[in-house]
Amino acid sequence: MVRNSLSMKKFNYKISSIDYVLSTVQIKYWCEGMTAYNGFIEIMPFTINTIQDITEKEFDLKVYNYVKDNFKILLITYENYKSGKYDVLEKVARTVRSLDVV
Repeated sequence: MVRNSLSMKKFNYKISSIDYVLSTVQIKYWCEGMTAYNGFIEIMPFTINTIQDITEKEFDLKVYNYVKDNFKILLITYENYKSGKYDVLEKVARTVRSLDVV
């Protein structure tokens, strides 16, 4: 049931920076309604030989496919968090812990 609801969600993505020296692009992606301060970031490598003879649409498809699988994993984690599966993290984070040093 969770998988069906995840497959219907749309995500937005944008190349936020290009590093010509390292031949990478930084891709910021997010889903409407998700709380993230700056979105989520992926770094995608490329080679000059690969991109010099492709169209904008073909490169966009490469970017899309690069972030798609990681975004699905992110959404599953997000849904699990919303459903309370990881509540133990919140419970422990709310309290101060101490440790005796020997």
